[in-house]
Amino acid sequence: MPKKTIAVNLEAFHLGRSWIEEARTAPPDAETTTIAAPAPAHLPYSVRLEITPEWCKSCDICVKLCPERCLRLNQERIVELAQPEKCTGCRLCELLCPDFAIRVHLDAVQVQGVTVAARGVAA
Repeated sequence: MPKKTIAVNLEAFHLGRSWIEEARTAPPDAETTTIAAPAPAHLPYSVRLEITPEWCKSCDICVKLCPERCLRLNQERIVELAQPEKCTGCRLCELLCPDFAIRVHLDAVQVQGVTVAARGVAA
């Protein structure tokens, strides 16, 4: 990791950690009710990660905070999608990457002859 980026990456990492801890320990809002929905048996879209290796500074934030544990750092310490079948496309890695090195694409797929986009059925 370049010396110039150590402080910035550590700060981003600590902010991400504190955000997760805060979310885990905060009492639920009285005004907001959360309904747990079962996970879909299959996703109606295909998840594709676009990783810019030149931008990745090996901070490991995306790997540590991925809820599906499908990311890892390769031998060059660049993030890669190690288990693509586990990725749900939640975009947490994209949102938390301080270097904008990860971009998540939710590509439409064909289901029984109908093109299904990430947000619903295409016209």
